[in-house]
Amino acid sequence: MNDVRPLQPLQPTAVNLSAEAPAAHLGALHLVPTTVLLPNGQTVTGYAQAAPPQPDPAAVAVASRSVVSGFLLNFCLAGVGFLAFAAGLHLAAAFVSALADLISQLMLLAAVLFGAFVFVQMATAFRSRGGGGNRTNIRIKKAVIKRNKFSA
Repeated sequence: MNDVRPLQPLQPTAVNLSAEAPAAHLGALHLVPTTVLLPNGQTVTGYAQAAPPQPDPAAVAVASRSVVSGFLLNFCLAGVGFLAFAAGLHLAAAFVSALADLISQLMLLAAVLFGAFVFVQMATAFRSRGGGGNRTNIRIKKAVIKRNKFSA
């Protein structure tokens, strides 16, 4: 029959860390190059997960200290915000002024066009009647109002 041996799990043993290959950072994983010698004599080279290097707490404290005080930073930011607000108000006032000038120019243009229209109407009526001596007669009929009824 078959010779059945009990199953023994293989325990790989780390041989050395290769200092020649650079460490790799894959997302949040910190990987270092590793070579492992298996019990059957094979070597496997790859990357193993290692703890990421922790910075020196004293260096972190010095680096996190702000060069500018918090009050001065807030004061400068408030000044920049005020200047932006003032510039926006100035821009809005300039826009309203330009809009008012545009409306006044349009009103002047409408008055000129209306005057030209009246002039053309009078000139054509004057020419069709044959000259300066004739006057236009307009008949005005007296309106009579009787008991809330208007009749002409």
